[in-house]
Amino acid sequence: MLNLRKGLDQRWDHLDLCLDDHEFKELDWERCRRDPVHFINHWVWTSDPRLADEGKPSSIPMDLFEFQVEFIEWLLERFTGKTHGVVEKSRDMGFTWLCASFAVWLWLFRRGTVAKFGSRKQELVDKRESPDSIFEKIRFIINNLPAWMIPEGFDRRVHDKLLTIKNPHNGSSILGEAGDEMGRGGRSSLYFADEWAFVQRARKVDKGLSQNSNCIIYGSTANGIGNSFHSKVNNSAYRKFRMHWTRDPRKDQEWYNMMCLLYDAVTVAQEIDIDYTASVEGIAIPSKYVVACVNAELPNPQKVGKGIVSGLDVAKGGKDLSVFIPRNGPWIKQPQHTNLNDTTKVAMWATQLMDVWGSSDLYYDVIGIGAGVEGELNRERRKFNHSGINVGDSASNREYPDERTGTQKYANLKAELWMYVRRLCENTYRYIHEGVGSDPNEMISLPDHPQLIAELSLPLAETDSRGRVLMESKKAMSRRLEGYKSPDYADALILTYAGQFTDEPFFVGRA
Repeated sequence: MLNLRKGLDQRWDHLDLCLDDHEFKELDWERCRRDPVHFINHWVWTSDPRLADEGKPSSIPMDLFEFQVEFIEWLLERFTGKTHGVVEKSRDMGFTWLCASFAVWLWLFRRGTVAKFGSRKQELVDKRESPDSIFEKIRFIINNLPAWMIPEGFDRRVHDKLLTIKNPHNGSSILGEAGDEMGRGGRSSLYFADEWAFVQRARKVDKGLSQNSNCIIYGSTANGIGNSFHSKVNNSAYRKFRMHWTRDPRKDQEWYNMMCLLYDAVTVAQEIDIDYTASVEGIAIPSKYVVACVNAELPNPQKVGKGIVSGLDVAKGGKDLSVFIPRNGPWIKQPQHTNLNDTTKVAMWATQLMDVWGSSDLYYDVIGIGAGVEGELNRERRKFNHSGINVGDSASNREYPDERTGTQKYANLKAELWMYVRRLCENTYRYIHEGVGSDPNEMISLPDHPQLIAELSLPLAETDSRGRVLMESKKAMSRRLEGYKSPDYADALILTYAGQFTDEPFFVGRA
């Protein structure tokens, strides 16, 4: 879409080749059958009425951006692997067009498949001559295919009905439903649940959906916390894809500034910044700070000392994950997790990862289950330092710019660690968006890991009777957020900074 003229010329040239060369056409059909990205990039058209205002044609080739290619490949992985997925998206990222394109690809090239779309209102799924409805987008895609791609025997008067488009040649269908009836119809090969955060009685509807398909894709913009969509975003059982506006080459800071002028702060935060906490007061680390840190390019990287430090959050196993996160200065590496239910095995797993990363120091929460890990690590000498941390202990004695010590500012070490990471995130945000700051050691760069990103903006920061910062307890968070368990990834991250705040860390020998 960035070079419309070039895209149009390439489409016409490709069509001419297929019309003039039967063998080339057969080869292209086979490539389309194997690769939905190739199919979309060569045969799918989209419509954007806003282009008409710029003197451009409103019907244009769908030339996928990099993040859109990744999304189609992610969809194919979910479909073939029969796994459910959650898609967090900013406004106007092409999500519906991409899902419609993938559904048409299945309809054309996968015999006997049923792709189904559901949304809160029927008119959002299918309303004739309404370009905003999902099925009108699907019809637009089919109507703009070359005649030789249309299935044999397909008659729009017979096979294209309300909420139903059938392929008489291979028995595949694209179906739709809405409201409380979602999932109550026949089974499907792939189910797209559109704008799930806005579906009324979503948890009730989800019961019907649960047995409908082996692959359900829940997509939505943010709409607060504690709802069914937000719970799925924070549920490790779902694979996640994040469509943030910063990945769209059509959008830049100037575009974002215009959105801020056009819409209120909560709308911008939720629908553009994917900030679930926009209307929630007291969030410890605002989502906009966290998002700015994802793959952040920091200044003066040569001034950062080398050395890997790791954090380990220990869980009981099963559905509860133990999480290992390595950190190299301000750069947080990709988290690793396991559901092992034996602390000895968790300790061995962490030891192997320490060796893989060449990490020198490991910090883990020693209270509760973590005590078992400590026992195993203490059993023999290790090639790395390790320290069991009780985040419920007193904060540090370090003096802050306001001339108060950590013990005067924070109720415990956990609050001090969380607020330190908040400061790093805020510093990075200010550097990225305001050009303020130059010390990379006072910043942080996060991996593009949806679970970690979401968890960092979940807990509230409160104050105790002495005016000290106190982090919301897990029990209180569980009451506030239905389906919530624990921020395992975020807790593992903050532990990587524990060595900077423990006055006398307990290290066990280095070999």
